[in-house]
Amino acid sequence: MARILIGLLIIFTFSGVYKCRAQIEDSNLYEVAKLSLQDNEILIKTHCSIGSSGQVEYFAHTVKKGYMAPHTFHLFKESDLENELKKGEALYTGTAVTQLLLKPLQNELEGVKRIFLKPSGELRQFAIEYCNVGNCQMLAEKYEFYRLSSSEVLTHRESIHKPYTSYTIFGGIDFDKLPDFEEKYQEGASKCRYGYLQDSYEAAMDIHYYLTRKGLQGKLYANEVATEASLKQQSGQNVQMFFIETHGVSTANKGNHDYPNALMLAGASYVLEGGVVPVEYEDGLLTTDEIAKLDLSHVDLAIISACKSALGDLEEKDGLLNAFKAAGVHSLVVTTDDVVDYVSGEVWKVFFRNIIEGKSKREALLDAIKHVRTIHDGFYCSPKFWTPFILIDGLD
Repeated sequence: MARILIGLLIIFTFSGVYKCRAQIEDSNLYEVAKLSLQDNEILIKTHCSIGSSGQVEYFAHTVKKGYMAPHTFHLFKESDLENELKKGEALYTGTAVTQLLLKPLQNELEGVKRIFLKPSGELRQFAIEYCNVGNCQMLAEKYEFYRLSSSEVLTHRESIHKPYTSYTIFGGIDFDKLPDFEEKYQEGASKCRYGYLQDSYEAAMDIHYYLTRKGLQGKLYANEVATEASLKQQSGQNVQMFFIETHGVSTANKGNHDYPNALMLAGASYVLEGGVVPVEYEDGLLTTDEIAKLDLSHVDLAIISACKSALGDLEEKDGLLNAFKAAGVHSLVVTTDDVVDYVSGEVWKVFFRNIIEGKSKREALLDAIKHVRTIHDGFYCSPKFWTPFILIDGLD
C-alpha cells in the first residue's frame, strides 16, 4: 500500500494559554466523569506543551468517579518517547513505553479495570495498547483498554451490544478501470497500474458470503464497480457496518507531515499519474473533505483498511479518521502504519466473525490480532504485522 511518512504531532502553546485551555478541558472532563464513569474506570486525557525545561513535555489529566476535579500529572519529555520510537520492535516487546505512561499514574490505577485514553501528539502515532506491561502481557490484556477520539464520546456509550443487520463492503478494487469510460482512458490507465489487491478481494468475498449466510443485508463493491460515485451513494443510507480495503494516498503535504488524506477507488491510478478525467466523472480519489460531507450517521462501525489511516495533521483536524468521525461514524478500526494485505484479510475475517457472534468490538479485534500471531506456525508473530490495527470509540 501507499507509503506515507509519519508526521510528528506536537502542540506548542505558551504556558499561560495552556493553563487557560487546561482549565476549560478540566471542566469538561469533570462533567464527563459525573455522567459516565463507574467505580473501576479511569479517563486519561494527555496533552503536550512547552514545559519549564523549554522542551515539549507530556501531561495527563485523570478523572475517576467521585473526583471533584481532574488530577494532573507530568508524564515525560517528548525526547524520552522519541528515543523509544526509534527502537523498532522493542517498542512493543519492551516495557519502556508503558512505564512512561503508567508509572506516574501508578496510584491512580489502583482498583482500575477499564482505561479510557484520549491520546495526543506522538501517542496517537502508534498502538500503545499493544505495548508490553510485563510478563509478555499487553496493556490491552491487563486492562479493558479503550482509545477515544474525544472524552465526550463516553457520554454516548451503550452497555448492550446491538446485533447488526446491514453492511457495505468495498474491496478488491480495480484502480485502473472506470466503468463506461472511453477506451482512450482505459489504455492510459493500463500504463500506470497501482497494483490489484488480490488478498483484499478474497477477504472481501469471504466476509460478504459469511455476513449473507448469517442473514445480514448488504452489498459488495469490487473491481470496476467500486467507484467513488458508488461510495458516495452510501451517504444517508441505513448501513450499520462499512468496510473498505484500499490504498491510502497523500494528495497534499503540509511541511514535513505527510499522511493519507484520500482513499483510492476504481480508476484512481490514471489521475494519480497526471491524467485528466472529465468533470462529469468522479476521479476515483475520495478526499477527506469529500468524506466529511457524507452522511454516515447510521454507520455504527467502519473499518478503514488503508495504510496509516489513523494518522492526521498537526492540529488533529484532518486525516481519514477525523473525516469519517465528521461524517457521523460512531466507531472505527483504522491503522497506524503500513499493513500487509494477507494479514489484514485474516484480521478482518476473524474480526467480523467475532462481531456477529456477539463479542464486543474490543474483544473482537484483540482476538483477531492474537489469531494472526499464531497462523502459519507463528510466521506473522512479529509486531510489525499486527500492531497497526487500532479501535477508536469502540465502547460496546
